[in-house]
Amino acid sequence: MESDSCSTTRPSSAPRGRTLDARVSDNIGAFEFATLRGSDATVASAPYEVQIFGPPGTTAQLFTARTSPAVTGTYLRTPSGLQGLDPNTLRLIGTVTVPSGGAPGVLQIPISSDPALIGTTLFLQAALSSSASPTGMAWSNRLRALIQAP
Repeated sequence: MESDSCSTTRPSSAPRGRTLDARVSDNIGAFEFATLRGSDATVASAPYEVQIFGPPGTTAQLFTARTSPAVTGTYLRTPSGLQGLDPNTLRLIGTVTVPSGGAPGVLQIPISSDPALIGTTLFLQAALSSSASPTGMAWSNRLRALIQAP
């Protein structure tokens, strides 16, 4: 899955900036790790796997939206970091807790076999519990995946 502003290939423990932000050029909030990972594309009718990294016990809520303001370069700045999904169509699709032992939390997202989905983009972002955030939660990096034909 492609990240709108952050690489998804950076190890989860690698800091993104000098302070608590997700981009080197902007101090945008409370989280500076790429916590959300997935492939750049998914297939209609197959589940799409998202991995969420963080300290053991971290709880994450995964959201989707029809569009991503990040695509047009517009982000919502919040005390918890950049929120990069359209707030008007934001929808919770699942919650996961990071297990102990260094493994990521994993969420399988069912993708419909509806042919109308082929060629559309899935936009995702997670809200995670974070002791580094003044609000107690932080937005993850944003991801997007192209839905392809089986």
